[in-house]
Amino acid sequence: MAIEYKNLLENLIHELTIINSMIKQSADVLSKGTKGKIDHAAIVHHSEVIVENSYLFSTQLDIVSYELNPKYIEDVENFGRRNLYGKFYKTILYFRRIAKKKNVKISISGDVKSLIDAKPVIDTLPMLILDNAVKYSPSGSEIDIEFYEDESEVQVTVSNIGPYVSPKERKRIFERSFKSEESIKLKLPGLGLGLSFLKFICDIHHAAVSVSCSDKTCKINDIIYAEFKLTLTFPKNRPVQVSVR
Repeated sequence: MAIEYKNLLENLIHELTIINSMIKQSADVLSKGTKGKIDHAAIVHHSEVIVENSYLFSTQLDIVSYELNPKYIEDVENFGRRNLYGKFYKTILYFRRIAKKKNVKISISGDVKSLIDAKPVIDTLPMLILDNAVKYSPSGSEIDIEFYEDESEVQVTVSNIGPYVSPKERKRIFERSFKSEESIKLKLPGLGLGLSFLKFICDIHHAAVSVSCSDKTCKINDIIYAEFKLTLTFPKNRPVQVSVR
């Protein structure tokens, strides 16, 4: 276990180093802007790089904190009233450049303004989901985020085309470090910690989380793809006080 955690943290630190390097490079370029050495388009581009990577950096730090001490998030952070729709909408803005670069469209519907009782770590939730969805969506596809509410709950469903996940693999999808066979073929960076952390966030908020993957598939560059759906259901009017054990 000690070796596993050592390797895990080394990889997380490596990812943080890459993100920090991108922030630093763009900051260095922007510093020249005060002297009139770069045009407006470059200023906009590097500003967006800094913003999106700073949020990715924060997400990685949350994962590190969770891996080192889950009880900190579970027991120390306080609950407050938060707008889940607003969190997703704001995160979409952070991913505009990355999504455009990959030719992936992100849409959101069902403007739900109701607040839920949540800890500050809820801010990480849309980052985890959209980072994963954009990363694994093929070029030219769409990511649809749909909100729904009734008297007792707020529900959000995120749909996108992604690497196929077999029925057997779906049972393991929230396991730490798990990746499906088709996603492994893409050889994309990442430790497979995002969905396990997402499940933890849902658990401490007594929220339900489920996934589904269509058996109607297509093949793109030797990778089998299918429609993937992630559904989160949060209680709307019940203050959450009890820790999950």
